[in-house]
Amino acid sequence: MDSRSEMRSQRRAWLASALRGDCPAWAPDLFVAPLALADAAAQEGVVGLLAAALRRSGSTGIPPEERAKLDGAERRERALELLRRAELVRVSDALASAGQPVLVLKGAALAHWLYPEPHLRQRCDVDLLFETVESLEATTPVLAELGYEAAPLAANAIHYERAFTARSPGGHVHVIDAHWRMSNYPVYAERFGFEELFAARRVLPGIATANGLGLVHALIQACVHRVSNLRTGEGDRLIWLYDLELLVQRFADDDWAQLLQIVRDRQLGGACHAALQAAQRWLHTRLPAEVATSLAECARGEEFQADQAHRRDYYEWQVLGTLPWWSRPGYFLKRVFPSAAYMRQVYNLCNSMQLPAAYARRLGECIGIAFRAVRSHR
Repeated sequence: MDSRSEMRSQRRAWLASALRGDCPAWAPDLFVAPLALADAAAQEGVVGLLAAALRRSGSTGIPPEERAKLDGAERRERALELLRRAELVRVSDALASAGQPVLVLKGAALAHWLYPEPHLRQRCDVDLLFETVESLEATTPVLAELGYEAAPLAANAIHYERAFTARSPGGHVHVIDAHWRMSNYPVYAERFGFEELFAARRVLPGIATANGLGLVHALIQACVHRVSNLRTGEGDRLIWLYDLELLVQRFADDDWAQLLQIVRDRQLGGACHAALQAAQRWLHTRLPAEVATSLAECARGEEFQADQAHRRDYYEWQVLGTLPWWSRPGYFLKRVFPSAAYMRQVYNLCNSMQLPAAYARRLGECIGIAFRAVRSHR
């Protein structure tokens, strides 16, 4: 672990302790400019949660200026929540009027039925699940009427989502991630159909036209979402683990039984076991012992090992395995030679003259990844 990652881990540990109500002693060496306490909390998505936790636990020696910055950040989250809610109502009403069934995913849904106050679930977009890519395309004119423009598609990867952005009169940018699979992670993309998820939906409190996932499906998605972020080092971001903490608190025996049945049928034990272990490690989430044992047993028997998902070579090998053989060469070429626009963004290129060297560098990287993947799967 490099020094930057080690510092991030130490900050995360301090914040997790505060969220648990353990009153950690102030650690000035962890929160130095330019990353103040409020900035570190925002990085982990827990501004409102941290402010609320510190109010409950009392003073921990935090300097007044740091508390003031954190309280100010929480006030901004409260103000943003008014905009988020109004926009979610506007979009949900329009889609309902168009006869388009959708499900609100992740934080935009959890904020309204899982958290004590919606602003505590920090987020930057609204994730919507459509029945099919065709139903999304048919609804694009509705989003356009609301002022949303589609962002360019990623040209070098498999994807099951498309982003749309709109700017409010006050200048705030609203982002919709429109999905046609519950997970954008190729290994898990085909595990659930829309009809099954929609049948178990729950209406979001106070928004009659908006539906979220049911409790069990919401926990499964949170677990899978963690796996999909392991390669970027963001899998254990505290707000995502806190989702799991609150979801687990809602589970009854019947819910655990349903979860375990789905996990066995859909090969999801590794994702759920790893995610809930992470929640236990950082937030001391309490999990029934028999559930933990069953998930671990399921994980051991699965082809996809979630604890290896942070490895790029393992990810690419598994994605190739989800594709029919005739489409694999095309996928490989897209990964090795993506569009010039993608290369400029990823490699921070200033002009087209740098493209040949960047493509040569990428070719070398991809050859190394392919070599490691083949060697580890012999």
